[in-house]
Amino acid sequence: MRFMKKAQAKGHALVFFNAIIRLSEANYLTGVWDNRRNSLCKKAFEEFTDQEKAYLYHTEKMSRKNVELRAVHRTAIDRVFREIINISENLPYDE
Repeated sequence: MRFMKKAQAKGHALVFFNAIIRLSEANYLTGVWDNRRNSLCKKAFEEFTDQEKAYLYHTEKMSRKNVELRAVHRTAIDRVFREIINISENLPYDE
């Protein structure tokens, strides 16, 4: 039984670390798309070409996608973290 809980805790730890990696990637990509949009918006909107308007829309869409992914990954981290804590509370301290 104790071995099973340890193995379960190790599996949860791997899921936890993977979720942190995915969250970091979403944070990075949010910043990339925000910076691209910010660079584009330094120009007056009236001077935008149709291609620049389309790119502005694309940058906003990609940034929003990654903001939503960030929320998904944070929720996954919270869920796994709670499971890890529940498992570790039931393990004896000497192991």
